[in-house]
Amino acid sequence: ALRSADLLSTVSEELADELRALHNKPTLVVPNGFDIPDNVVREALGKPRRQPRLPIRIVYTGRIYPQLRDPSPLLEAVVDGERRGRWPKGSIEVHLYGAQTDGIEGLLTRGGYRHFVTMHGHVPRDATLKAQNDADILLLLESPLPEARGVLTGKLFEYLATGIPILSLGSGPDSAIARLLEETGAGVCAGSDTSIIGGVIAASLSGAAIPGVSPSEDRILRYSRKTQAEELLAHALQA
Repeated sequence: ALRSADLLSTVSEELADELRALHNKPTLVVPNGFDIPDNVVREALGKPRRQPRLPIRIVYTGRIYPQLRDPSPLLEAVVDGERRGRWPKGSIEVHLYGAQTDGIEGLLTRGGYRHFVTMHGHVPRDATLKAQNDADILLLLESPLPEARGVLTGKLFEYLATGIPILSLGSGPDSAIARLLEETGAGVCAGSDTSIIGGVIAASLSGAAIPGVSPSEDRILRYSRKTQAEELLAHALQA
C-alpha cells in the first residue's frame, strides 16, 4: 500500500522525517486536533483568567506509566513548596482520572503525597470533560525518551480547546509538544524541572499570569479537525 501512495501524512515533523527517510515519498504533517465547534472553543478562550480559589485543582486525565508518563516532578514540587512555606498545606489538589495507574499507589505512600492527590479511576467521558473544565491547571504527561520527541497525543488537543493553562511534564524543550505549547501560548513545557513547575503553581495561586501562557485563538483554532481536514484534502488534490 505504501509503495503505491502518492502522499503520506503523520502528526509531527519528527515522525514525518522518519517516514521520508524510510519511504522517500512526500509527507504532510497534519497534527492531531479537537473535534469541537469553533464557536465553543472561542467562548472558552475568551473567558477572563480565573481568580485564585483555594484549593487550586490540577487535573490529569489519561493513563500513567512509571518513568514514562510520570507525575513525580509535580508531586515533589508541591511538597517542596509546602516544606519551604511557599504555599500552605492544603492549598493544592491533584486529581488523577484514568484506569491505568500502575505503581502510583506505592509512589503516593513513599513520597508523602497522599494528602493532596485523589485518584478517581475510570469515569464516564462526560465526567472527564467536566473535570478538565473545572481545573485551574491541566496536567499533560509524556515520555522523556528521545523516541517520543515527535509524539502529539490527542489529549493535548482536547486540553487546548478549554483555554485552561497546560503544564506538560516529561517532554523536553526540543519536543513537538513544547513547540506546540509555545506556538499557541497554551501552556508550559517543564520537563522534570521542579522550579518551573513551582513557578506555574505559584502564579496560579496568586492569580498572576503564568509566564509564557497567553492562548492565541487564531493559532489554537488551526488545530480543529475541520481546518485539518480541509488542509489534508487540499494537499491530496495537489498530489
